[in-house]
Amino acid sequence: SVLLRESSDAGLARLRQALAPLVSPQSQALLRSIGFAQAAFLLAAYSVEIARAKAGSCATVLRYFSNSAVASSSLLPAVESIAGLAIAAYVRETTSRRWSVEASLAASGLEHETSPPRVIAQVRELMVASCHHLELVSTWGQRFVDRILRAFPQALLDRTVVCTLLELVQLVWKSCKAEQDDQFVPVYWFTSRTLDVTLQFPDSISYRKSLFEQFSTCARRWLELVAGAAPMELETLLQIYLATPCDDDDLNYEPHIGRALALEVATGIRYGMGAAADVSVAATALPPNASPFAFRLGQRGFLRGRIDPTTDAQTLKRTLTDVYVLARESPGAPLPADGPSIREVADAMSHATHFVVAAPHVDRELLRLLV
Repeated sequence: SVLLRESSDAGLARLRQALAPLVSPQSQALLRSIGFAQAAFLLAAYSVEIARAKAGSCATVLRYFSNSAVASSSLLPAVESIAGLAIAAYVRETTSRRWSVEASLAASGLEHETSPPRVIAQVRELMVASCHHLELVSTWGQRFVDRILRAFPQALLDRTVVCTLLELVQLVWKSCKAEQDDQFVPVYWFTSRTLDVTLQFPDSISYRKSLFEQFSTCARRWLELVAGAAPMELETLLQIYLATPCDDDDLNYEPHIGRALALEVATGIRYGMGAAADVSVAATALPPNASPFAFRLGQRGFLRGRIDPTTDAQTLKRTLTDVYVLARESPGAPLPADGPSIREVADAMSHATHFVVAAPHVDRELLRLLV
């Protein structure tokens, strides 16, 4: 009834005037041709989505692109402009730290282990939307993730986010592989038990291949972006991901593109070593990470297999205590020839660290010897 009473030429002019700064210059001509109902819809969509973005949710705007009436209408450019404004508002609001970890926990009243930060939850939701069976939704989902990660690369430094990204790469690849496996019985639904996510893909194999190419390229770009900002943290997360058995392949026999991408990115991580070197020696100043990463990944798997609830911590404590006493008595002096070697000390510390992590209760004495 409000729309009917206000659907005058003056009311329409006011709506068009309010929409003018919200749409792109290319869509200004659209405002002169839309009616009162269309103008009211665009203004309402803008108000609602900006309010949601400021409240910590920007993924809901993607629902407009999944609506066939909106996607095929002349209003689509205006809706896309609103989507761009929504993600910009979300980034601005998140930059203000209003939706930091502490704020999220204070609002929910839950502990950190049971309440992930809102940014992480949004990134995971948008990553799933980036693999949508509708091209418009997947394209904008990828744009949203790209915008958030460029503003907050630390959002990818979470075990669940890394796992979500790489498992989605594998899931999209499976949909492409179905061209060979299911030639006579098309499969449209693909499930990841690791993520507990089921995605629908269209019958078009060409779209599936195009989606895989786009999403895998985005995944590589996002991982390399974070690798440049926090190489050590990302390498640790990739080690954990690669060392964890895959729930979707009990025998670990099927090729896993997500794990292959993780291995490729991890072995390509470069650590800065002191001052910048000349161009002629740059290759030796920043060596590839393939060999160290392979060693650390193998060490993680080896220690994981050795440690169990019955592991005796007394031997580890005696070894670390001896080293601690020697360091206190002769600070800066090398280890005695009849004592443990540097390799033995490093192995003992790694073994003790994994023991502390795997133990059901914290061994304070062993933890004090480590730190």
